[in-house]
Amino acid sequence: MQNLSILWSFAKSKMSSPDRLVLNDSHEAGNEAGTNDMVGHSVQALSSPFCVQHIADPCLDCARCGNLQISLSSTLRKRILKLYGKYLSEDGQTVDYSSMKGSPEFQEYKELASSLKTVSGLDSSPENVRKAFWINVYNALVIHANVEADAYDPSKLFQFFGGVSYNVAGQVCSLDEIEHGILRANTMHPTAKKVFFENDDLRLPWKLSSVDPRLHFALVCGAKSCPAIRVYTDANIDQALDMAASSFCEQHVSITQTGSVLLSKLLDWYAADFGGKAGVYDFILKYSPEEVSSQIKSLVSGLASKDDLVFEFEQYDWSQNRR
Repeated sequence: MQNLSILWSFAKSKMSSPDRLVLNDSHEAGNEAGTNDMVGHSVQALSSPFCVQHIADPCLDCARCGNLQISLSSTLRKRILKLYGKYLSEDGQTVDYSSMKGSPEFQEYKELASSLKTVSGLDSSPENVRKAFWINVYNALVIHANVEADAYDPSKLFQFFGGVSYNVAGQVCSLDEIEHGILRANTMHPTAKKVFFENDDLRLPWKLSSVDPRLHFALVCGAKSCPAIRVYTDANIDQALDMAASSFCEQHVSITQTGSVLLSKLLDWYAADFGGKAGVYDFILKYSPEEVSSQIKSLVSGLASKDDLVFEFEQYDWSQNRR
């Protein structure tokens, strides 16, 4: 399997920018990011709204007193859970996309996804709320694309991540823009070497304040080497990301026979998000099983410096997580 850098270069050579596939908009192709002229519905269009103070139960004033993405995120999460409960494997690694497509649960989800166009308050809500919201939206968008359009193709990753999009609050957001522009705090893509939002981009205020490297173990792109799929809430986001990181390290951190540490390729591509090699070392010590962490410490004790510890990286399996 080719690595990400080669695939990115190949895709860029074939097309200057990916075609937009906006899955919750009637205008599904050709929309440029940030230029969508879709006018959102009134806030009353959202059913059963919840506010920050009353996220568990509705109150009469929630349609006016809270940030609207709280209500939508809550309902979105419930619809996603219904889908996952029926069509996701027990380990969260594979999805039955074919059966999901004609299901009433998926039809309900599509109707709700259309409401993302009406959401407001994305630049003013607490960071934990935005983080949970955008992780859930990203993962739901990947599944929506695979069910509705069978869009995932390992040989066309540039088109998939740059083209598959949702209209959120009147702005078109691709998977790349959600991940790198918003969740990674508008940090450069590791291979494209560019930021996604310029200073005048209307989506720039939506970005998180800093990069949380645990996000890499929460975002699921549809490939077999991706982390397990989970659903996140603003209340449990920190604990859930810790669990996601621990679960991923348990599966993808090991010691080779030659005394090096074998890691997921994600920790190579996004090493800068962890603080470089030293940050990756500290991260895997924290989140790996105790037995593995002890083995790594033992390896380092025999070296002049932890910088001499050798990392090897697994080949990333980009084939689809379909079952």
